[in-house]
Amino acid sequence: MKKLFAILLALVMLFALSTTAMAIGDADGSIVPVQALSWITAERGIQQAEIAGTSYTIHDTGLDIWIPDLLQPVEEIPEYSYGVFAAENNAASISLNHLDFDPEQTLEDIEKLVPDWGAESDGIFVVNDTYALVYETKEEDSLSILILLGEGNALEVVVTPISNKDVYSIASLVMASIRPTEPTMKDIGVMMDADIKSFWRDSRDVRMADDENGRSISIFMWEDGITSETIKDINNWDEVRAAKINLYNAYVDVLEEFDMNDILLRLSYISADQDVAFFSIEGGQITYDVFEDAAA
Repeated sequence: MKKLFAILLALVMLFALSTTAMAIGDADGSIVPVQALSWITAERGIQQAEIAGTSYTIHDTGLDIWIPDLLQPVEEIPEYSYGVFAAENNAASISLNHLDFDPEQTLEDIEKLVPDWGAESDGIFVVNDTYALVYETKEEDSLSILILLGEGNALEVVVTPISNKDVYSIASLVMASIRPTEPTMKDIGVMMDADIKSFWRDSRDVRMADDENGRSISIFMWEDGITSETIKDINNWDEVRAAKINLYNAYVDVLEEFDMNDILLRLSYISADQDVAFFSIEGGQITYDVFEDAAA
C-alpha cells in the first residue's frame, strides 16, 4: 500500500494539482479570483500511472467522485454520511458527509466561519464547474471539501490523515474528480479550459454553441510571438501538428466518455494577434494546415 501511496503522490504532483487562475463574476459584479481543477487532467494522469479506482455516484447530490481502490467502502456508516471509504488498518479514510446550512449562506459566508471551527481555509475552487470551499483542520488532521447543493444542503468530503503527505495527495486527486453525474456541455467546456491551462503557457479560449445549427465546442490556442511570418521558421512542425491532433483526439474521447457524441469539436491553432490560422481540425478532419497549404 505504501508503494501505491507513493505513486499517487507523484501523479498528483504531475497532474491533479495543475490549477488555473480564473476570474469569476460575483453577484454584485465584483471579480472573485478562484482556482480551477479539471477531471480531464486528473484522469489523464490516472490512466498513465495505471492506478485502479472506481467512480461513485454520491446519493441525491448529482455528483460523482473517484476513489482509488486502495480505499474500500465501509459497511457501517454514520446517519449523516453518504459513504465512508477506508484503507487497510484505517491508514487513510475518506468520508462523504451531509451538512445543513442556512439556505441564504454562500461559500464566501461559510468561509468566514471556518476559523470558528478551528480550521484554516485554503480558498474557494472551481472543480469541474462546481464551486468548492477547501479547509484544513489540524486538530482532526483532516482536509475538507465543501460543496453547496442548494436549499441549505451541502456535501462535505473529508480526507484524513493529511499529516501523511501521501494521503494529502489522495485528497488532491479525489478533489479533482468531483464532477456532475450528468455533465452539461458547459461542464465539459470548463473541464477542457482548465485542462489546457494546466500545460499551455500561452492564451486559449473555449467557446460553446447550442443553437439551430447544432451543438459545438470550439477551442482556440495561440502563442505570443508566433505570426504568419514567424510560423515559417518552425522546424518541428510535424511534432507541433501531432501534439494538436493528439489533444483533439483526447477530447473526442472525453465527449464519448460522457455520451456527448452529438457535439461537434473544433480545435484551431492561431497567431498571437488571432488573425491567422495555422492549423485546424473539425469533426475529426484536418481542415487547414499552413505548411500543406504553402506546398499546394
